[in-house]
Amino acid sequence: MAITTVGRRVLREYIARVHSTGKVEKLTIANAVALTPKQQDELQNLLMSMWNRPDYICPPKLALKPKHGYESRVLGDKFSGEQYAEWLEQGCSDAAVVGADAYGKRIHLAFGPMGDYPNITYNLIVPVHSDAFGSVHIDDVVPKGLPAGSTK
Repeated sequence: MAITTVGRRVLREYIARVHSTGKVEKLTIANAVALTPKQQDELQNLLMSMWNRPDYICPPKLALKPKHGYESRVLGDKFSGEQYAEWLEQGCSDAAVVGADAYGKRIHLAFGPMGDYPNITYNLIVPVHSDAFGSVHIDDVVPKGLPAGSTK
């Protein structure tokens, strides 16, 4: 299922509200991203290792906090709010693959390659943030390999 129906609706309402008011606000969309059992299991294994906690439980649904990503992708990199929402939906899809950096510290979902921009191939990286107590959330999507401000 990836981003839930309610998560998608609230995300799009948030983007429209920020676009119309110009005021970026904090928001937590609880249970916005539904993981597949495989994604949940792989994230849980990485999180158990990262936090050195064999009892670590990764929830089956993650919160989405869109403020940071909106500031980075829309305000900073000059992509549209619509593009940001689409990337989040693709990057959190059931087809996304769980991964981490070489040190096992930067855990993420990865989707791609993407080829919707002329002559540019890139991947979507969705960082997964957590704490030692089982709080796990998503707050951004990074179009790795796509220069800021690229246009279709």
